[in-house]
Amino acid sequence: MNRISRRSILGAAMAAPFAGFANSFATQATTSTPDSDATNLKYVRLNVIVHGLIGIVFWKKCVEVLPPNVGSVHAYMAGGQGYDELTDLDSGPGAVYWGEFGTRGAYPLKPDGSMFPVASKSIMPDYRQAYCRIVLPVPNSILPLRTIPSNTCGGGPFFPQSNGNIPNPNMLPLAIALVYHQISHRPALRPHPWKPVIKEDANHNRWINLHIRAEPSDPGSGHSLDTYKWLNALFPGLGLTLNEPYHFMGVPVDSPLPLRIEKEDEYTLGELKSGSSSTPKPDCVASRGNLHLLSDRPANCISVGVDNTGS
Repeated sequence: MNRISRRSILGAAMAAPFAGFANSFATQATTSTPDSDATNLKYVRLNVIVHGLIGIVFWKKCVEVLPPNVGSVHAYMAGGQGYDELTDLDSGPGAVYWGEFGTRGAYPLKPDGSMFPVASKSIMPDYRQAYCRIVLPVPNSILPLRTIPSNTCGGGPFFPQSNGNIPNPNMLPLAIALVYHQISHRPALRPHPWKPVIKEDANHNRWINLHIRAEPSDPGSGHSLDTYKWLNALFPGLGLTLNEPYHFMGVPVDSPLPLRIEKEDEYTLGELKSGSSSTPKPDCVASRGNLHLLSDRPANCISVGVDNTGS
């Protein structure tokens, strides 16, 4: 079992020790039926796919996924690919989830600020602003998904040059995958009831995807254009501002898709409900009147990394 020490979080209060494993595997194949035996997981990759407005803190021996608490305009969920495979996350100071994947990752992993926004300095989170805390092992790599290249539609850089706290990346992803190359036992997100699903393609690539979501799901939620202000509250001194051209840009799913990622893995909650992508092609000036309805807009879906590895 891969437990993460309380000392990993630099003085933060953690939850009690874990009980024994209770989750069981469901098995689903894309082109063939994989072996679901827990002893045959050596070549199974795990992707933890983070969607929406989320802070990702990289410590030396763990990673924290922290969705800011923006109230009822966002849904906070975790689970599988389909909407009916997702379950609500609990909120509050005691809401701490632990990822047990049977992998140690690479100590430490410094996030690449060219692939997604990463603060240029170490910042201690204000945990009072977090909806919940999700503590994961250090991943082997990071995969940006559903990306907007810099200067798309002539929009220039993503962030004002005057903001030295957030260097401009080469791309802005609407989802980020934390990749664990191999797992050794049944993965669990304790105490969440997630049940992993093993998938396999025609080339016998095998994988499990866990989705963590903090994004609008109700078209009537009155979602605003400046949700990133909640990341500034979560990370004092961050000072994040998104340049206006990117507020109104619709972003389609990746084409071609990365290996072990299906188009539904990149869908927003609203798209999962409707069964299709709301942006089939890049949209430079999406309808401003409908902006609060959609979570495929950068203004609703910025995730930011903070490098607290101390190296």
